[in-house]
Amino acid sequence: MDFHKLALAMLSNCRSISTWIFTFGLGEETGWRGFLLPRLQGKYSALTSSLIVGIIWAGWHSPMFLYNENLRAHGPTGTIFWVIGLMFGATFLTWLYNSSRGSILMTALWHGTYNLFTGAAGQAAGLFAGIISMFVMVWVILIVTIFKPRDLSHSEKQTVTRRADRIIKTVRSSTQEESGNALLPLHLR
Repeated sequence: MDFHKLALAMLSNCRSISTWIFTFGLGEETGWRGFLLPRLQGKYSALTSSLIVGIIWAGWHSPMFLYNENLRAHGPTGTIFWVIGLMFGATFLTWLYNSSRGSILMTALWHGTYNLFTGAAGQAAGLFAGIISMFVMVWVILIVTIFKPRDLSHSEKQTVTRRADRIIKTVRSSTQEESGNALLPLHLR
């Protein structure tokens, strides 16, 4: 593996890191983890929800096979492993989402950075991409083993209801603080 070429490719990619994170990271994660996942987790376990998101995510990315030479070169067997990799990625991102109590920013940063450094833009990152992907797969196996499929996290799974309740609670507590402070003299507020 030519680390010099890899380093140069990464440095040239770093110029567009904000584009990667905000387009592919934040753009996709708003839909996958911000909208779809909380609704699925209201009905299913975190693991089942992850797998459903992974299947839909694979369908979403399938047009890339029309223009991405690296993906076309995979062939049918490679495509199956690519979909399996997306399932692992979806599960990892569910763990990150639930562990951060529903932070889209955390999942977007991971997603965009992962794409940037694994050559998802079409560059051949080769062994480096394989190592990162293998790390994610091992991590997911540990997540499922340690945290169990229901929540995939030390925190409760994030559902639409749970997120709405947290927002309402925050608004109420800040409103109560403001109204309580109104009785204090100005210099004590």
